[in-house]
Amino acid sequence: MQNSIYQLDQFFECEIMSHNLETLKFLGQDIEALAYLYPEIKSWYWNIFAKGFEGHEREVLIARENSGQLAGFSLLKNTFFEKKICTFYILPEFRESGLGRKLLPLAIDVIGGKDIGITVSDSVDKSLKPLLLSNGFEFESIESGLYLPQYKEIFYKLD
Repeated sequence: MQNSIYQLDQFFECEIMSHNLETLKFLGQDIEALAYLYPEIKSWYWNIFAKGFEGHEREVLIARENSGQLAGFSLLKNTFFEKKICTFYILPEFRESGLGRKLLPLAIDVIGGKDIGITVSDSVDKSLKPLLLSNGFEFESIESGLYLPQYKEIFYKLD
């Protein structure tokens, strides 16, 4: 997929990033902010996600405020075998801005419509569940201790 910029509203734009090392480095520090939910996220990002990104099986969406400040991002997987929103993250200072409601449909469009999965830690499910359900995702299953022993991971699917 080529580098494209979308104006989400008067405050935010989203960019489908180029497949290069600069893109991966740009998000490297922000990925670490999710380690409290996913302790191995840094290793996953640099060893698994980066390889798929290099092979054009994964995409990076970056949402920015019009000033250029990073506001959120989504890491996507789109292979023959699996379509998944691997990471969907809005920075804390932008969480009540409506950005998530605009970024999620774009992530779905970039992946290509249907049969898309996403997993959510039960610690943040309460805040994400309404957004997921309003975009057509349905509860699929729960798995305990997938990433951390004290948390459950909730699986949703868009069919």
